[in-house]
Amino acid sequence: MKDISVFKVYKKQDGKATNEVASWAYRFERKKPKPNGTRDIAYRQGFKTKTEATEAGRKAFNIEYGIIPDPEKSKESKFRRMQFECYVNNHWLTTKDKAWKATTKEGYKKKLKSHIFPTLGNTPLGLIDHEMLQKFFDTLYFETALSLETIQNLRYLLSQIFGHAVNNKHLTANPMANVTRPNTRVESSVKKNKQKRDAIPDDVIQKILERFPEGTATYIPMKLCILAGLRRGEAFSLAWTDIDFNNHCIYVRRQLQRKTPSQELMPREKEVVAQHPELDGFHWYTTNPKYESKRVVPMVPELEEILLREKEKQDFYRKMLGKKYIQYYYTKSTEPVKITDYKSFNEGKNDNDYENGIINTLGIGYPIDFVNRRPDGELITDSVTQHLSRIVRGKENEAAIYEDFNIHSLRHTFSSNLRARNYPEHIIQELMGHKSPKETKTYMHLTDDEFSYTMSRFTTDTTKTNALTELLLKADLSEEKLNAIKNIINN
Repeated sequence: MKDISVFKVYKKQDGKATNEVASWAYRFERKKPKPNGTRDIAYRQGFKTKTEATEAGRKAFNIEYGIIPDPEKSKESKFRRMQFECYVNNHWLTTKDKAWKATTKEGYKKKLKSHIFPTLGNTPLGLIDHEMLQKFFDTLYFETALSLETIQNLRYLLSQIFGHAVNNKHLTANPMANVTRPNTRVESSVKKNKQKRDAIPDDVIQKILERFPEGTATYIPMKLCILAGLRRGEAFSLAWTDIDFNNHCIYVRRQLQRKTPSQELMPREKEVVAQHPELDGFHWYTTNPKYESKRVVPMVPELEEILLREKEKQDFYRKMLGKKYIQYYYTKSTEPVKITDYKSFNEGKNDNDYENGIINTLGIGYPIDFVNRRPDGELITDSVTQHLSRIVRGKENEAAIYEDFNIHSLRHTFSSNLRARNYPEHIIQELMGHKSPKETKTYMHLTDDEFSYTMSRFTTDTTKTNALTELLLKADLSEEKLNAIKNIINN
């Protein structure tokens, strides 16, 4: 066993050492040789003084030869013994508070509690290995009703957790690294839950609107999804200040969300509740749209006429009821920006606290005049879509209109209709508020009318081509001219 050596490192100029000292360094022979049998030398430079290099070298030497424990290994050992559920709750979740929205964190907690903790929760972090995780995911696919999409989300979730453990040196390797997807060609023994999301045919849309006509609570939200492509939360959060009738467009600034009993408050919400304890236990709040996708969507004449009629009706009820008409407020940190100018809106839309606030009727914050209201001014929330879906699917003692109905399918309908009208994909992506073109493609479906038209055109074109080819073969043409015409037809 050899001791450490400490020495000067000189600056170089034109590849040659000078007399000027750049730093101090240490080196020593490691305990184990290299695989080829030669000595393995530990070396590190960059220390300002000889004393600093000596202290660092002595510590590294003592750890290498077991004279003192390695603090990193002791740290790793502590976390490796910790139960997985405890590690996730006390370390992983707590470090992500500032990176996530409250709803994102709540969604992860539900997935962990429902699907991961029952199997892996009591296992020490360091004992969860590749084989255990592969078996876990194979079981989820082949023996449960979970959809492949949900299983993929769980894969992503666990990869993030173990990646966090590796990055923080709580583990040396990520056991999810080589976990493969289930072979989907092998049929699961359990029928999988799969929610169909597709473009809804026009005749079905008409039947749904006949059952839920103008004046019902779901009519305007449905129209906003079908004709403007708004997400459900965006449609229910829409305020009259977001609608520009002069320029015929809608400014998508926020979404409306319900606070669940177990949901933790974000720092901004904690501050507001601390200042106004009467808001404790609030149910609804606004936040930025998904993916921060604040955007401007053009209004088609049909939607504009519907909204103008609704505004006229609400103005009548507000005048008739006076102070009894319910007024809503939301607790933004700054006064809401009422921009109805495309350029100005785009310049300021990246403000992270653009529309976040707690909804209340206590006069706390700034007034907000929602579009979706009942005659007395009460806010209509997305809970009404549950009744809508049950009726349309035929689960309320009524004949089903469309068994695969989902409110989100209305956005698929909007996107598919734009594609059918040959709108560029980047325009559709912008109007939908998607992060990537790949996501937009999943919303664009071939409609029945398009399929029929394509089949008709394909059949007609093929018939014409075959007939023309047959006529040319009968004509008295040279082989050279015949081949030239064939190439033109085929291309």
